[in-house]
Formats: sequence, structure tokens, C-alpha cells
Amino acid sequence: MEREKKLVNLTPHKINILTENEKIIEVEPSGVIVRIDEEIRFDEIIDGITFIEKRLTNIENLPKEIEDGTLYIVSLVVKNTEKLKNDRRFVAPDTGATAVRESGKIVAVRNLISVIK
Repeated sequence: MEREKKLVNLTPHKINILTENEKIIEVEPSGVIVRIDEEIRFDEIIDGITFIEKRLTNIENLPKEIEDGTLYIVSLVVKNTEKLKNDRRFVAPDTGATAVRESGKIVAVRNLISVIK
């Protein structure tokens, strides 16, 4: 089922979405970046490689008011939080196997992730 939705990009990167009709939808950054606070703790060094423990804490800069008919693009790490993984209003670019790459760099995605199970 296709519906028109407004897309708001809450990442610092332009997101190119390749549609089923091979049309590119370019979603520029909105200027608001949603991030997750981190607590980092040294774990150990093995063969000169530093290992750390990372704890993800609060989500920063989520919109206070959600507009009807709007999808908010966030990073996969933000989407994967307990708070957002089942919230279909927040989506993440699918940078996996279906992403379009040129010289190994992602230039477009074919899908947006709406739910993470």
C-alpha cells in the first residue's frame, strides 16, 4: 500500500532513496541531528588493540512534537533503541545487501527500516 509521507532527515547525511520506479528521492539533512549519549569505559588492550565497553544512554534531539503524516529518518543505532525500534514514525536507511554502492560506497538505499525485531 503506497501513501504519501513527508520525510524529515534527522541524520547529518543526505539520504538518497531509490524507489521501485528507479527514481531517486533525495532527503537533505534537516539541521537537527538525533544522537545517543554514550558512556565509554576502558576494557583492556590485546596485541596493541584497545577494547572498550560502551553503554548507550539517552537519545538526544528527538522531536518534541511529532507531525501527522511525517516519517523521521534516524541512524540505525538510534532506531535500534528500545524506545524507537517498534515506532513506525522513526525509520532508518537499510544499508545492508540491498543498498546501492559505487566503488564500495553507499550512494542510495532501496529500503527504509520501519520495525526492528
